[in-house]
Amino acid sequence: MQDEAARREQKRFSTRLHRAAFRATQPLEGFEFERLPSTNRALAHDLATGHYIHEEAVGPCGTGKSHLAQTLVSCAVRQGQNGTFATAANKSY
Repeated sequence: MQDEAARREQKRFSTRLHRAAFRATQPLEGFEFERLPSTNRALAHDLATGHYIHEEAVGPCGTGKSHLAQTLVSCAVRQGQNGTFATAANKSY
């Protein structure tokens, strides 16, 4: 039974990874902080724990999160960067 449970979890993981459509994947341990010295290493490690996902730390509906995100993407596009805005509700899984 343990082998079956492990196989199913691996399948779920593979499916999530495929749906995420990453160009490349690497664990945080492989991230080259030295190449990006302005990156806040402590914040990156804190965010990597994923605690905010279950804590609803991003805030409740109607607080302006999407509006701010769209504004920031718009600013980036105006500065010559590529950007795409999407909400989790609009993403097809």
